[in-house]
Amino acid sequence: MRPAFSEPAQNDPACEIRLGVASWDDGSGISQSVKYTWFDKNGKAARGGEFPVEALPQALDFAIRKGYVSLSLEDDASIPGQVSGFLRKHSGIAFCDDCIQKNLSLKRRQQAQRVTGALAQTKEFIREKGACSECKVDKLVIKSTSK
Repeated sequence: MRPAFSEPAQNDPACEIRLGVASWDDGSGISQSVKYTWFDKNGKAARGGEFPVEALPQALDFAIRKGYVSLSLEDDASIPGQVSGFLRKHSGIAFCDDCIQKNLSLKRRQQAQRVTGALAQTKEFIREKGACSECKVDKLVIKSTSK
């Protein structure tokens, strides 16, 4: 990763959350990623793929503040933007990942699942076991609490 922005991690000030050009980018600078960075005893940034779950809300907020992603369906065609926009549009109504996938024509349910898992860490969304408003199956659902 070539970092463009960084800030101290709230869960561990000795670590950083970084945003930048992804290591898999083809040289165009279009592929972006987020990284949770810790430092070795010499102060050099360590390599790693794991990301503490408790740091996800901060990483999502940081990416939004830096313009890497938007949670507005109107402004953003990204999958996180589509999912959060859909849930906000249907505020208070619970949907399962399968029905979110179908409504947004996503290729895989896991695309919705990754986003709903991250959104559940924020105060605006509630993820719990319950009946999906669309398929009526009792399973893990998410809803927006925005007014």
